[in-house]
Amino acid sequence: DEVLARTAELVAARKEAERLAQNKGQFLANMSHEIRTPLNAVLGLSQIGIRQSQNRAIADTFEQIIEAGEHLLNVVNDVLDMSKLEAGKLVVVAEPFDLGKTISQCVEMLRQRADAKALTLRVSVAADLPKSVIGDAFRLQQILINLLSNAIKFTECGSVVLDVQRQGGRYHFQVEDTGVGMTPDQVSSLFMPFHQFGDSAQKRNVGTGLGLSISHTLATLMGGDIQAHSVPGEGSRFLLRLPFNSVQQADTAVPAPHIGAKQGAQRLAGLRVLVADDVSINRTIARALLEMEGALVTTVEDGSQAVAAVVERDGASFNLVLMDVEMPGMDGRQATRKIRAAGFDLPIIGVTAHVLAEEREASFAAGMNDQLVKPIMQDALVEIIGRWLA
Repeated sequence: DEVLARTAELVAARKEAERLAQNKGQFLANMSHEIRTPLNAVLGLSQIGIRQSQNRAIADTFEQIIEAGEHLLNVVNDVLDMSKLEAGKLVVVAEPFDLGKTISQCVEMLRQRADAKALTLRVSVAADLPKSVIGDAFRLQQILINLLSNAIKFTECGSVVLDVQRQGGRYHFQVEDTGVGMTPDQVSSLFMPFHQFGDSAQKRNVGTGLGLSISHTLATLMGGDIQAHSVPGEGSRFLLRLPFNSVQQADTAVPAPHIGAKQGAQRLAGLRVLVADDVSINRTIARALLEMEGALVTTVEDGSQAVAAVVERDGASFNLVLMDVEMPGMDGRQATRKIRAAGFDLPIIGVTAHVLAEEREASFAAGMNDQLVKPIMQDALVEIIGRWLA
């Protein structure tokens, strides 16, 4: 009887722990949604402000707002990822992706940050790397961006170098800097959750202390690892090793989109885009970001208007639809189903502040081609449109 009673207690305790973990995950997901929604306005209007500023000082102020907003977004993403890892719900995918393009995107995303500190940011890629490999491009980018951004953060002069080589079926991504360096004790605790490197004078850009821990766990999930070597006062070297299978067939390689290739030019010139969103400020931001890239924009306020705009014009008036997922009345998924049922196959990109995998799957099941998570950043917007209209 005592054994049965004890077993029942353990089962009840396990169920309670699972319930609490589920509630924690849902709470964090809801908080992410509530933070991302106003951030969309803050970052969106700041991007517009930079383009419209006649004064360099004003543009710099908007850039500082964006930097602070992106830092907040990184904190939210780190906490969400750690929650998923703790619950065993973060999965990696295996699909073809353009390795060179993925590496280039990581470096270019951080180039402005390096330039602001007068650092040399350089990438060296071995000539024998295949164009495409099988793996998780998003998680690879997440790890590389974390390693590169840390290198830039703790380097005041000199350089940050990303070197990519292949050794058999394993790919080596080495990030080396000429920064402050670390002691052996500091290196040994680098990958612990909530570990924050640096003294108080260096903590002006400190984050959650989760980035390296998440990166290390992601590398393990992908069948690889991360090693660190550092010398105080000389710099640090991080080596990410991952196994990727090469894509043999040329036709399965992921092509680089033509749209968005020319930074600084109008990258969406002449494209006709329908924007459906029930929130006025979101429509204003989407219109401005698209029109700054040369797109011709039509906006509607709900799903039923989006369906009418596509169907009544026989689909010929638009190259693509940006569809908010959550709208009163007919939501974005319902509208997408109706557009598909009417026989129109133009690309529909869902726009949402939700980041859970099940939300993304629900959008795909409704017939959406892709999903863009708020806050909307101009380069990400151009890239996702280019992916479908290249």
